[in-house]
Amino acid sequence: MCAFYQLNSIMRRSFLLIFCLFCQASLSYAVVSDDKLIESALLQAKTLQLAEDETWFALLHYKRESLSLRFVSQVDDERFFLHHQGNTDAAAELGANIRAFFRETEPGHAQCLFPARWWWLKQRLALSDEFDVACPKLDEFMARISHDKLFLVFPSMYLNNPGSMFGHTFMRFDAREESILLSQTLNYAARVDQSDDFFSYISKGLFGGYSGFFRARAYYETVQEYNNIENRDIWEYQLAFSKDEITQLVRHIWEVKGIDFDYYFFRENCAYRLLALLDVIRPGMHLTTEGNFSFYAIPVDTVRALEDNGLLQSATFRASLATQIDDYFVAEDEQVSKIVLTIVAQDAPADKAFISEQVSLLASATKKLDVLEQSYNLLQFGGEAASPKGQIILTLINELSTLSPAPKTASKHRHIVSPEVGHDSMRVAAGYGEQNDLAYTDLKFRPGFHDLLDAPQGYVAGAAINVLEVHLKWFKDDDLRLESLSVFNVTSLSPLSQWQKPLSWMFDFRLDRTQISDAESLRNFISRGGVGFSLRRQAVVPFVMLMGEWNLSSDYVKGYSVLMGVQAGLHVQFKANQLVLSYQADDAVSGFEMDRKISQLQWQYNLQVNHALRLMYKRIEYDFYNDEDWSLNYNYYF
Repeated sequence: MCAFYQLNSIMRRSFLLIFCLFCQASLSYAVVSDDKLIESALLQAKTLQLAEDETWFALLHYKRESLSLRFVSQVDDERFFLHHQGNTDAAAELGANIRAFFRETEPGHAQCLFPARWWWLKQRLALSDEFDVACPKLDEFMARISHDKLFLVFPSMYLNNPGSMFGHTFMRFDAREESILLSQTLNYAARVDQSDDFFSYISKGLFGGYSGFFRARAYYETVQEYNNIENRDIWEYQLAFSKDEITQLVRHIWEVKGIDFDYYFFRENCAYRLLALLDVIRPGMHLTTEGNFSFYAIPVDTVRALEDNGLLQSATFRASLATQIDDYFVAEDEQVSKIVLTIVAQDAPADKAFISEQVSLLASATKKLDVLEQSYNLLQFGGEAASPKGQIILTLINELSTLSPAPKTASKHRHIVSPEVGHDSMRVAAGYGEQNDLAYTDLKFRPGFHDLLDAPQGYVAGAAINVLEVHLKWFKDDDLRLESLSVFNVTSLSPLSQWQKPLSWMFDFRLDRTQISDAESLRNFISRGGVGFSLRRQAVVPFVMLMGEWNLSSDYVKGYSVLMGVQAGLHVQFKANQLVLSYQADDAVSGFEMDRKISQLQWQYNLQVNHALRLMYKRIEYDFYNDEDWSLNYNYYF
């Protein structure tokens, strides 16, 4: 019996030894096979020159630098690369990726980190799915975001936030059988330090002090922020991409989600970064290639770039609360509007009987519903939707809808034109002028964006933003001289209405030339601002503002001058004509004594959307001298 057990033990040990040798041999064969596979893939990639492929460059976000002319990735996060020189060496990064893709399954496998790169490589090398590894978290992410339809969403200008003054863009992924509000969105934003003051915020935003990142969230959260809280109109553009292209985009979103980029307000911003994502799935469009958006990427210009490439299938307008309320009060008669204002008045009781009594004054069920809905909109606009009065109004809306269901008519919004059909952002102007009877050639250049005289179609009424506008004058027998450099100028004429009392305001920051005699002018640095009120009477907007101005100049006796005054004017806006007429009286309250009165007339006639004639007349009266200037220019937008 003992001999039997001894023999059995010897056989077991022999079997284990043979099994281990077999496993070792199999493992050695697998390593050899993987090495051969990797070498074959590397050789094939080199033969196909995949490291120089435009899709590979797009996947790595490579862009050619203006000075060195070399290609460098715009990604500023080492987690995005598998090779230590991957941000500058596309071939080294490709080799590192190929080696990592064929490794055995492990936590944080390269295929799970960079699925868009792996999918592209599989197509180019004709690899089968047998080499795929399991990526549960990636699969969950891919299932959460729809691949059916892709939209670019454009919230309009928001002057109360410097980062959104020019508008904003983000993506939305829609499923065929899902509420739009439940769709997932992709937003690109700066990682802002909440402790930064205003000037730190501006300087970091301009010079790359913030990093940018992508984040996904539900569309209803975005609508609540932009549409209802910030009261920005929203345009939704369906993009002409196939389901397969959208799927590859989602794969790439997984790759860049949480990855840091440098963020710049004017160029590498939300609009530019989204175009770079679209270049990944269809790189032949070259949306962000060298020469496109070299200095800045204004969101509306990127929408136009998509239109120029035939990618805009349809446009849908989603009106903000403010627009909905404005349209209601413009269209509705005064008696009905007064009922709405009575219901929402601060001193009106939050009482169901009182509100029902007001609504009962109307015979039509549709009118009653409209009054209740607009009353609730006004409360929501003021942040009081959850108040007792708001809840009572919601209850009455529900009861009235149940008892007397009325068909809803499609809302119509006054003068709403999609932003991409407006004038282009850059503008050059040339013309003839005379200053104090001296003739000159007038030359102007403005990189962006829009002023009160530009064609209004597609832009927010009464809002103007100008950046780095240069004004040159060339007098006969004299050198070309810089008349002004407007660093930043913004104006917001928000008219008073029945339901709100917003402030109108302006700010101007510029280098300027002040003519103080026929032979002498002063160079000065001006910071100028004002606040006041405006009204709207059809196409005419009268306004009045209290103004303050701080001038710095080495030519002044004390080196500076502080002025306070009042400006009153009219802004007239028609489809083909815009007019600004203003008068300002300023008193010097400190520094150089320079009291003045300024009369100004500006008129523009739009020949076409990007072609216009502009007439300007300006008279400045000082105690010691009068400066009179007029010019007629041809404006071209591009």
